Amino acid sequence: MSDSALPEPRLLAHIERHLGPMAGGWRMEETSAWVCQFPGQPGSGAVTYLTLGLSETRLHQSSGRPIRQELLFSCYQGAPEQEIVALLEAVAGSILADGHALERGSVLDTEGPLVEGASVESLYCTAPAYFPESLHVFRGVTPPVFFIWLVPLTQGEARCAAEKGWEPFEDLLQATDPDLLDLCREGIELPAA
Repeated sequence: MSDSALPEPRLLAHIERHLGPMAGGWRMEETSAWVCQFPGQPGSGAVTYLTLGLSETRLHQSSGRPIRQELLFSCYQGAPEQEIVALLEAVAGSILADGHALERGSVLDTEGPLVEGASVESLYCTAPAYFPESLHVFRGVTPPVFFIWLVPLTQGEARCAAEKGWEPFEDLLQATDPDLLDLCREGIELPAA
């Protein structure tokens, strides 16, 4: 990544303070943003991909208030990088096209597995619970930048999240404690409808 292409330096410092130095990045073709890679995050054997530069665009919430966002996706190392980068680029492009922020509890469906060989097929938007709370919001700009964790879900989990709402669904995730970094995991046992 060239220095001339870097976004807000304080934002990058905030990210690297929490995730360590980035190991590489891919320029998104449709935007001026990047997808950056942070190995070993949120733990050994894992890797986190994070958009950088998406937050240069103000987005609107359903409340009408402006917000800035960056997207975060975590999985175990060995998942196909280019497919993950393309996935984040597609989500970022969609956000920028309509100008609306992702809201907590939103479910983004894809056509088939998120990446080749995965059992998960949807993305759930929430706060990055696998990371320190001090990462979740960067207040060095106005409006602040919120980091949105794109959690991979199975079809059944995605339906449950959409039907139950974010609070009951996140309570269920906390109670069952699935390995949300495993893109090939079995779905959690869902409550009867």
